[in-house]
Amino acid sequence: MVSTSEDNVSNSIRELEARLIQGKSAVECMAVLISLAELHAATYRNREGLRCAREALNIARARDDKISAARAFTAAMRCHHQRGDFAAAVAAGLDAVEAFGDDDLPGRSTALQGLTQALLAVEALDLAEDVAQRAAADAAVCGSPAVDASARSVLGTLLMAGNRVDEARRRFREAGAIQRRLGDTLQLKRSAANIAHGYLAQANAAQVQGDEPRARLLWRQAIRVFRITLTTGASAVDDGLAQAGIAECEWRLEHPNEALDAAVRGLEFANQSRSPLVLAHCHLWESHALRDLGKLDAARRACEEARDAAEQVEHDRILADCLKAESRLNDLAGRFESAHDLERLATQADMEREAFLSRIRDEVALMWSRQAVPEAVPCRLSAA
Repeated sequence: MVSTSEDNVSNSIRELEARLIQGKSAVECMAVLISLAELHAATYRNREGLRCAREALNIARARDDKISAARAFTAAMRCHHQRGDFAAAVAAGLDAVEAFGDDDLPGRSTALQGLTQALLAVEALDLAEDVAQRAAADAAVCGSPAVDASARSVLGTLLMAGNRVDEARRRFREAGAIQRRLGDTLQLKRSAANIAHGYLAQANAAQVQGDEPRARLLWRQAIRVFRITLTTGASAVDDGLAQAGIAECEWRLEHPNEALDAAVRGLEFANQSRSPLVLAHCHLWESHALRDLGKLDAARRACEEARDAAEQVEHDRILADCLKAESRLNDLAGRFESAHDLERLATQADMEREAFLSRIRDEVALMWSRQAVPEAVPCRLSAA
């Protein structure tokens, strides 16, 4: 069933497309194209978003309209990132930052935030931290609470990647406080989800370190926060990932029935979202739960569906996780040769991912050296 939020998005797209057809000037058409590109990017319609951004950029360049060009580059950056084309995302982000210049600090901060996320995706953490601080500096003086909240959230994501979980959680809470005041329930949902993922990461680390009581406490806390995200805002992608997070926590707490229930609920959102990443995560935890319930055939089918979805997501760890899960199922069924082959494919997927990320980091470093970005401004974020 399509959510009300998705109905609203579809209606907005239809209205903008009607305005585009009726546009009486290049300037009017360009403004509509940019709005369409931003809306498509926000709803993971990446192909459509790139098409609109490209058309808007052509008009902006012909009119020497740098701010409109920058907005088009920013929308394109987001679409490239969501497709897994991180080098293109960084290139578009650098172009956006240059075009915004000092004329639009909220826009430049937003572009720098997108750059941070693209750099994080290829694990260029040092460079990402520098860019995140630049984004925060612009956000602190630009006068836009929404941009400020977003900058705090991006900084939190960076801190989380560096295992500075308590600092990250503080940034997410600061962002959430601003978003609550603004009534921005979608971004508030994402801030809460980030906090939940932080608890989950801490729990998994505690389990690896042998501290099972702490791990169990943190998994339960993660579940509580994930459930809060489900009651805040509306986003099929975010709700699907939240249900997958609950499923993982319940599975690690040795509650396979609860894990299965969460995974199945997540699949409803995953099918609405059209996101293969969400689909892969939900099917993977569905498979784990079914395996522990002794339903090996159903677990194998779920795992195959997880793998099929994961293969549509370029260079993400989820593919190796799916292959390892499938290997375990084959091992349990006595298909030892197939299990060995799948384990080898999982190792190969991990190696190919690392090689890809290393190559993209080299490309990004070269692009960075050729294009100036604003100097970092010392910035201490005030309490929200």
